[in-house]
Amino acid sequence: MEKLNAITLSLFAALLISPAWAEEETFDTNFMFGGLKGEKVSRYQIDSTKPMAGVYEMDVYVNKEWRGTYEVNIQDDPDSTCISPDLIASLGIKFTPQSTTVENECIALKTVVHGGSVSYDTAAFNLYLSVPQAYVLEYEAGYASPETWDRGINAFYTSYYASEYYSHYKSGGSEKNTYANFVSGLNLLGWQLHSNANFSKSENSAGKWQSNTLYLERDFPAVLGTMRLGE
Repeated sequence: MEKLNAITLSLFAALLISPAWAEEETFDTNFMFGGLKGEKVSRYQIDSTKPMAGVYEMDVYVNKEWRGTYEVNIQDDPDSTCISPDLIASLGIKFTPQSTTVENECIALKTVVHGGSVSYDTAAFNLYLSVPQAYVLEYEAGYASPETWDRGINAFYTSYYASEYYSHYKSGGSEKNTYANFVSGLNLLGWQLHSNANFSKSENSAGKWQSNTLYLERDFPAVLGTMRLGE
Protein backbone atom coordinates (compact mmCIF):
# COMPACT_ATOMS: atom_id res chain seq x y z
CA MET A 1 0.00 0.00 0.00
CA GLU A 2 2.89 2.33 0.82
CA LYS A 3 4.39 1.63 -2.62
CA LEU A 4 1.08 2.51 -4.32
CA ASN A 5 0.85 5.77 -2.37
CA ALA A 6 4.39 6.70 -3.43
CA ILE A 7 3.52 6.11 -7.10
CA THR A 8 0.32 8.13 -6.76
CA LEU A 9 2.17 11.04 -5.15
CA SER A 10 4.83 10.95 -7.89
CA LEU A 11 2.21 11.11 -10.65
CA PHE A 12 0.40 13.94 -8.86
CA ALA A 13 3.66 15.90 -8.51
CA ALA A 14 4.45 15.37 -12.19
CA LEU A 15 1.05 16.78 -13.18
CA LEU A 16 1.70 19.87 -11.06
CA ILE A 17 5.20 20.43 -12.44
CA SER A 18 4.62 19.73 -16.15
CA PRO A 19 2.55 22.88 -16.88
CA ALA A 20 5.48 24.98 -15.65
CA TRP A 21 7.66 23.51 -18.39
CA ALA A 22 5.01 23.83 -21.07
CA GLU A 23 4.21 27.47 -20.36
CA GLU A 24 6.20 29.90 -22.51
CA GLU A 25 8.30 32.62 -20.92
CA THR A 26 6.53 35.96 -20.62
CA PHE A 27 7.34 39.33 -19.13
CA ASP A 28 5.23 42.28 -18.07
CA THR A 29 5.52 44.80 -20.89
CA ASN A 30 3.51 47.36 -18.97
CA PHE A 31 6.92 48.87 -18.30
CA MET A 32 7.13 49.52 -22.06
CA PHE A 33 5.17 52.00 -24.12
CA GLY A 34 1.93 50.43 -25.33
CA GLY A 35 1.40 48.15 -22.34
CA LEU A 36 1.48 44.91 -24.36
CA LYS A 37 1.22 42.63 -21.34
CA GLY A 38 1.91 38.93 -21.86
CA GLU A 39 3.95 39.17 -25.07
CA LYS A 40 6.31 36.27 -25.72
CA VAL A 41 9.87 36.87 -24.57
CA SER A 42 11.15 35.01 -27.63
CA ARG A 43 9.86 37.83 -29.78
CA TYR A 44 12.42 40.15 -28.19
CA GLN A 45 15.30 37.72 -27.84
CA ILE A 46 18.25 38.12 -30.21
CA ASP A 47 20.25 35.12 -31.34
CA SER A 48 23.93 36.10 -31.06
CA THR A 49 24.73 33.80 -33.99
CA LYS A 50 22.10 35.30 -36.32
CA PRO A 51 22.11 39.11 -36.47
CA MET A 52 19.01 41.13 -37.28
CA ALA A 53 18.70 42.56 -40.78
CA GLY A 54 20.65 45.75 -41.48
CA VAL A 55 23.97 47.17 -42.64
CA TYR A 56 26.84 46.55 -40.21
CA GLU A 57 30.52 47.48 -40.05
CA MET A 58 31.98 44.05 -39.38
CA ASP A 59 35.45 42.60 -38.88
CA VAL A 60 35.70 39.77 -41.37
CA TYR A 61 37.83 36.70 -40.65
CA VAL A 62 38.76 34.07 -43.22
CA ASN A 63 39.91 30.83 -41.59
CA LYS A 64 40.44 32.79 -38.34
CA GLU A 65 42.68 35.35 -40.07
CA TRP A 66 41.48 38.97 -39.88
CA ARG A 67 41.01 40.39 -43.38
CA GLY A 68 39.66 43.86 -42.61
CA THR A 69 36.55 45.79 -41.61
CA TYR A 70 33.80 46.02 -44.22
CA GLU A 71 30.16 47.01 -44.60
CA VAL A 72 28.00 43.88 -44.70
CA ASN A 73 24.31 44.06 -45.57
CA ILE A 74 22.63 41.35 -43.50
CA GLN A 75 19.37 40.08 -45.01
CA ASP A 76 16.18 39.18 -43.10
CA ASP A 77 17.39 35.60 -43.42
CA PRO A 78 21.12 35.79 -42.50
CA ASP A 79 21.74 32.63 -44.52
CA SER A 80 20.81 34.64 -47.65
CA THR A 81 23.38 37.39 -46.98
CA CYS A 82 25.58 38.14 -49.98
CA ILE A 83 28.67 40.24 -50.82
CA SER A 84 30.08 41.80 -53.98
CA PRO A 85 32.80 40.24 -56.18
CA ASP A 86 35.09 43.17 -55.24
CA LEU A 87 34.74 42.32 -51.56
CA ILE A 88 35.37 38.65 -52.28
CA ALA A 89 38.64 39.63 -53.97
CA SER A 90 39.60 41.89 -51.05
CA LEU A 91 39.11 38.96 -48.67
CA GLY A 92 41.55 36.87 -50.67
CA ILE A 93 39.02 34.19 -51.61
CA LYS A 94 39.29 32.63 -55.04
CA PHE A 95 36.03 32.92 -56.93
CA THR A 96 35.30 32.52 -60.62
CA PRO A 97 32.03 34.22 -61.65
CA GLN A 98 29.65 32.17 -63.75
CA SER A 99 29.02 33.26 -67.32
CA THR A 100 25.56 34.37 -66.23
CA THR A 101 26.87 36.49 -63.34
CA VAL A 102 26.06 40.17 -63.77
CA GLU A 103 28.80 42.71 -62.99
CA ASN A 104 28.77 43.69 -59.27
CA GLU A 105 26.09 41.06 -58.63
CA CYS A 106 25.75 40.11 -54.97
CA ILE A 107 27.09 36.58 -54.36
CA ALA A 108 25.60 34.52 -51.51
CA LEU A 109 28.06 33.80 -48.69
CA LYS A 110 27.18 30.10 -48.79
CA THR A 111 28.49 30.13 -52.38
CA VAL A 112 31.57 32.20 -51.54
CA VAL A 113 32.81 29.73 -48.89
CA HIS A 114 32.90 26.80 -51.37
CA GLY A 115 31.22 24.31 -49.04
CA GLY A 116 32.70 25.84 -45.88
CA SER A 117 30.75 27.60 -43.17
CA VAL A 118 29.53 31.08 -42.22
CA SER A 119 29.06 32.25 -38.63
CA TYR A 120 28.44 35.53 -36.83
CA ASP A 121 29.33 37.06 -33.48
CA THR A 122 26.86 39.92 -33.17
CA ALA A 123 28.24 41.10 -29.82
CA ALA A 124 31.66 41.79 -31.36
CA PHE A 125 30.37 42.52 -34.90
CA ASN A 126 32.51 39.75 -36.37
CA LEU A 127 31.84 37.64 -39.45
CA TYR A 128 33.69 34.33 -39.69
CA LEU A 129 34.14 32.52 -43.00
CA SER A 130 35.57 29.03 -43.04
CA VAL A 131 36.82 28.26 -46.55
CA PRO A 132 38.71 25.23 -47.92
CA GLN A 133 42.39 26.23 -48.11
CA ALA A 134 42.50 25.51 -51.85
CA TYR A 135 40.24 28.53 -52.40
CA VAL A 136 42.16 30.97 -50.19
CA LEU A 137 45.04 33.14 -51.37
CA GLU A 138 48.12 32.90 -49.15
CA TYR A 139 49.08 36.12 -47.35
CA GLU A 140 51.67 36.92 -44.73
CA ALA A 141 50.42 37.09 -41.14
CA GLY A 142 48.89 40.49 -40.41
CA TYR A 143 48.20 41.28 -44.08
CA ALA A 144 45.37 43.73 -44.70
CA SER A 145 43.93 44.61 -48.08
CA PRO A 146 44.99 48.12 -49.25
CA GLU A 147 41.32 49.10 -49.44
CA THR A 148 41.15 48.83 -45.65
CA TRP A 149 44.20 51.01 -44.91
CA ASP A 150 43.21 54.07 -42.91
CA ARG A 151 45.48 57.10 -42.53
CA GLY A 152 43.59 58.19 -39.44
CA ILE A 153 42.64 61.69 -38.36
CA ASN A 154 44.89 64.72 -37.93
CA ALA A 155 45.88 64.56 -34.27
CA PHE A 156 48.66 64.79 -31.70
CA TYR A 157 49.00 62.29 -28.89
CA THR A 158 51.35 61.65 -25.99
CA SER A 159 51.68 59.36 -23.02
CA TYR A 160 54.20 59.48 -20.22
CA TYR A 161 55.60 57.68 -17.21
CA ALA A 162 57.40 59.58 -14.44
CA SER A 163 59.07 58.59 -11.19
CA GLU A 164 61.21 60.17 -8.51
CA TYR A 165 62.93 58.57 -5.57
CA TYR A 166 64.97 59.80 -2.64
CA SER A 167 67.62 57.79 -0.80
CA HIS A 168 69.20 58.59 2.58
CA TYR A 169 72.23 56.59 3.67
CA LYS A 170 73.05 55.63 7.26
CA SER A 171 76.67 56.51 6.67
CA GLY A 172 75.56 59.98 5.70
CA GLY A 173 74.53 61.69 2.52
CA SER A 174 71.48 61.40 0.33
CA GLU A 175 70.51 61.11 -3.32
CA LYS A 176 67.48 62.11 -5.37
CA ASN A 177 66.78 60.89 -8.92
CA THR A 178 64.08 61.85 -11.38
CA TYR A 179 63.08 59.88 -14.49
CA ALA A 180 60.39 60.37 -17.14
CA ASN A 181 59.54 58.64 -20.42
CA PHE A 182 57.42 60.19 -23.18
CA VAL A 183 55.84 58.37 -26.13
CA SER A 184 54.39 60.92 -28.56
CA GLY A 185 53.18 61.18 -32.12
CA LEU A 186 51.67 63.48 -34.70
CA ASN A 187 49.33 62.39 -37.51
CA LEU A 188 49.00 65.04 -40.21
CA LEU A 189 47.83 64.75 -43.83
CA GLY A 190 48.72 61.08 -44.09
CA TRP A 191 52.14 61.46 -42.43
CA GLN A 192 52.96 60.03 -39.00
CA LEU A 193 55.72 61.32 -36.73
CA HIS A 194 56.65 59.01 -33.84
CA SER A 195 58.89 59.78 -30.88
CA ASN A 196 60.06 57.91 -27.79
CA ALA A 197 62.29 59.92 -25.43
CA ASN A 198 63.56 59.85 -21.83
CA PHE A 199 64.43 62.59 -19.35
CA SER A 200 66.66 61.81 -16.37
CA LYS A 201 68.13 63.97 -13.62
CA SER A 202 70.06 63.26 -10.46
CA GLU A 203 70.79 65.50 -7.52
CA ASN A 204 74.37 65.98 -8.57
CA SER A 205 73.91 66.39 -12.32
CA ALA A 206 71.88 68.45 -14.74
CA GLY A 207 68.83 67.04 -16.48
CA LYS A 208 69.46 65.08 -19.69
CA TRP A 209 67.18 64.20 -22.63
CA GLN A 210 67.75 61.02 -24.64
CA SER A 211 65.88 60.15 -27.84
CA ASN A 212 65.25 56.43 -28.23
CA THR A 213 63.31 56.58 -31.51
CA LEU A 214 62.29 59.43 -33.79
CA TYR A 215 60.98 58.73 -37.27
CA LEU A 216 58.57 59.95 -39.93
CA GLU A 217 56.56 57.49 -42.00
CA ARG A 218 53.87 57.32 -44.64
CA ASP A 219 51.96 54.40 -46.16
CA PHE A 220 51.64 53.84 -49.90
CA PRO A 221 48.80 51.34 -50.47
CA ALA A 222 49.32 51.28 -54.25
CA VAL A 223 52.67 49.50 -53.82
CA LEU A 224 51.84 47.79 -50.50
CA GLY A 225 54.70 49.69 -48.88
CA THR A 226 55.64 52.08 -46.10
CA MET A 227 58.34 54.75 -46.27
CA ARG A 228 60.16 55.46 -43.00
CA LEU A 229 62.76 58.15 -42.35
CA GLY A 230 64.63 58.59 -39.08
CA GLU A 231 66.03 56.46 -36.31
